Amino acid sequence: FLKQGLLNKSDDITFLNPYSYVLFRKNRQDLCGFRVEVDGILLAILLGIVLRRKVVRRSFDSTSLAPVIFENAEKSGDKIAIIGSSEVAVQSFRENVERSFPNINIVYSRNGFFDMNKDVDDILDYLNELTFDVLIVGMGSGRQEAFMRKARSKLKFSYRAFSCGGFIHQTSNGMDYYPRLINKLHLRIFYRLFRERSLWRRHLKYYPLFLIFFFIDLILLLSYKSRLVSVFII
Repeated sequence: FLKQGLLNKSDDITFLNPYSYVLFRKNRQDLCGFRVEVDGILLAILLGIVLRRKVVRRSFDSTSLAPVIFENAEKSGDKIAIIGSSEVAVQSFRENVERSFPNINIVYSRNGFFDMNKDVDDILDYLNELTFDVLIVGMGSGRQEAFMRKARSKLKFSYRAFSCGGFIHQTSNGMDYYPRLINKLHLRIFYRLFRERSLWRRHLKYYPLFLIFFFIDLILLLSYKSRLVSVFII
């Protein structure tokens, strides 16, 4: 990803999965300014069928981009700031990352439970004085992107930012959340549902909605293209 020169120093990168697809479908403007990558094998497969090409799944976790970003930070000396999850989880996450990547330079870490109206300015004022090269934000879809937009508008230095969803929480107990076989067979969602029973309700609600909205959007897109072609032919 980095070796191919696919990232800029000032990119804000977030990851779209079936849940966030439904969430951002209502507020598409909230993704303006973001580089959006496809997370989730289901979404990657469906988009691959529609686009008639392979769509690469990318996610900020240990099965995808996280090790690449951390290894690059070790080599380049980039300073990293981490915001998300609970205070216990984020500090355990930091310890696990520092243990796995001994030369990494994490200069800031804190929980993601703060008031977006009252506390965010104080946090960003402090980060403006601290400065960093890579920002990792795991506050849940919607909220983490809102913080990243606020940070981009207020921080006065160049940095690269990634949303990471539940990665901080998952990795607080160790870097390898998914067993190798589970990852190889693309069964991550089922393993996560097994490990985190609290996600069942969300997935049972949003995954069927995703399939409905995806095919509605596909029909609308094809209809729009058809009308556009008709206009040019006439």
